Amino acid sequence: MNGIVKTFSFGVGGVVALLAVGMMFPRAAHALVATLIQNVDEPGRNPFALQAVFSSNAYASFQVPAGKRYVIEEFGGYCQTDGSSLTSITLDAQTGTNITRAYAWAFLFSGADWAASAVTRQYADQSTLIYLQGNSAATLAGCSFTVSGYSVNTP
Repeated sequence: MNGIVKTFSFGVGGVVALLAVGMMFPRAAHALVATLIQNVDEPGRNPFALQAVFSSNAYASFQVPAGKRYVIEEFGGYCQTDGSSLTSITLDAQTGTNITRAYAWAFLFSGADWAASAVTRQYADQSTLIYLQGNSAATLAGCSFTVSGYSVNTP
C-alpha cells in the first residue's frame, strides 16, 4: 500500500509542478495581427531593360512611366561610323532643366563598328527623360542602344 501512495503522490506532485510552470509563462496569443509591409528597393523584384535600334539616328530616348522610379545600373550601345572613331556613348537623365550624365568610352569592335558600355547608378523619377547618344566627329550610320536596371514603385 505504501508503494501505491508514493506513486499517487508522485503523480499528483508532477501535475502540480506542471500547473505551476504553466502559470509562470504567458499564454499563447490566439489572435493574429496583419502588418502591411512594402518591398521598396529589391533589385530583383522589378527589373527593366529598354532597347532602341535605329538605322540612321545616333540617339534614343525613353520616358519613365508614372508611379515608377528607374534605378539605371547599366547602359551601352553599338554604332557604325563612316570609318572614323566613336568617342563615347552618353546617358542623360533629364527632369526639367536638371540633367545627370554618365559616359561609356567607346572601343573599336571591328572595321567601322564601335561599341561602348558602362556600369552606373542613376536615379530617374517619373516623367524623367532618358537619352542615349553616340558621340563622334564622324557621321554615324546607325546605332543600337540598351539601358537596364530596376524600377521602384513610388507612392
